[in-house]
This record gives sequence, structure tokens and C-alpha cells, in this order.
Amino acid sequence: MTQTCPTCGLNYRNFRTGLTYQTVYDMLWVGGDDTGQWRYKRRHTVLGLWHQIKCELWEAHVTGCQPETKLGIEPPETISY
Repeated sequence: MTQTCPTCGLNYRNFRTGLTYQTVYDMLWVGGDDTGQWRYKRRHTVLGLWHQIKCELWEAHVTGCQPETKLGIEPPETISY
């Protein structure tokens, strides 16, 4: 995993998921009566899931973060009318 986005220069430590602890905790909730599906909702489990989500979002950011010229869009100063 790269620690800095090669396109925009964003650092992994400064990258935020936009989630809160409570949001991630609620993702672990299973509303069924089958206790085999229940998951432990201790701090370590919640932080581990949060880390997994952050890693996936970071990879999506690095993959999707491209300069405008690579997307086929001309920069504004070169557009001719």
C-alpha cells in the first residue's frame, strides 16, 4: 500500500473515511435470532473493521485519483471556443 497518493499528494494518515465509531459498531449488528451470526462488538473488533474499510477506501482513492488530462478532460486554460 502506498503511503502517499502519487496524483494529489494526500497522505494515508490524513485520509479520513467519514465514519464514526458508532457507525462502524452499527455495521456489526445482526438482527437475527441465530446466535451463530452474532459478532463480538468489542473495541478491537470495531477498530479492526474500521481499519479494513479505510484500507479499501484508500486503495479506491489511489486508483481513482487521476489528473484531469488522463480522464480525457482538457484543462480549462487549453479549451478553445
